[in-house]
Amino acid sequence: MEFNIDGIEAYSVKTIVDSRGRVIKYPEPPFHVEDVYVTTVFQYAIKGWHGYETKKLFWNILEGTVKLALY
Repeated sequence: MEFNIDGIEAYSVKTIVDSRGRVIKYPEPPFHVEDVYVTTVFQYAIKGWHGYETKKLFWNILEGTVKLALY
């Protein structure tokens, strides 16, 4: 993935699939992770998150598509 927005980084993760299931291998993030949340959004639903001025967020989309607005 390639972005041209200052301060925004995106990269792909490695997914390993076999007959037992799948494992997702994360590269070491270039920042300290403070909080981890897992959430789901049902098909055709809209979910809004509030904003942060200084917090770094690490999003992993396991399935489907997310439309993200950055302001």
